[in-house]
Amino acid sequence: MDATGALSSIPQYDPKSTAGGGADVTNGDKQQIDFLKMLSAQLEYQDPMEPMQNTEFTAQMAQFTALGEQKKSNTLLQQLIDSKSPDQISQAVAYIGKQVAVSGNGVDVSGGAGSVQFQMPSSASAHLRVFDESGKLVKEIPSKTYSSGDNKVDINDAKFGGKLPDGHYTYAVQMDDNQSIQATTLQTGVVTGVSRQSGDIVLDLNGRVFPLNSVLRIDQPDS
Repeated sequence: MDATGALSSIPQYDPKSTAGGGADVTNGDKQQIDFLKMLSAQLEYQDPMEPMQNTEFTAQMAQFTALGEQKKSNTLLQQLIDSKSPDQISQAVAYIGKQVAVSGNGVDVSGGAGSVQFQMPSSASAHLRVFDESGKLVKEIPSKTYSSGDNKVDINDAKFGGKLPDGHYTYAVQMDDNQSIQATTLQTGVVTGVSRQSGDIVLDLNGRVFPLNSVLRIDQPDS
């Protein structure tokens, strides 16, 4: 089958009907329209005794597909830019590769290590409870007095019993003696990407996404 036969199986594209309905024609659309015009002209005026070979036709169709993929990528990027101010975009991108703390109660144990961080409004006695992804209680950290402000606990420290296997866990800080104060739990990790969900910019943190405005601080990487 020559290129003319192959072309007959492709839905016909009429540039006039596309642009004539009042729709805006983007640069990407114009590139595709111009490409189709050029390809149509080549097929119309080709030498009947030496028609375009399938390999040549396939190469040109691959170029046409590449134009479409480039247009799609440009559209997604423009949607991200249009959705938020340039300052927010720059702020989000600046977080990539940084270790941050966000509002949350998750912790990832990796290589046998896993630390949780939380903030206490005032000094108080509390104990920690750790749960696996099914919600099952897998470890309890004994009560101790934690200071006001930031606190960090390695939940896989040998003094707290058996080590937890690598994986994702959640934790809770429970006050002793039914104290009325409440700790603010944090989740930390390295930002590996930025995307848009439901119109909001979100950060990819250890495979989970968090809103840009949930970042509370930037931390020094764990040594």
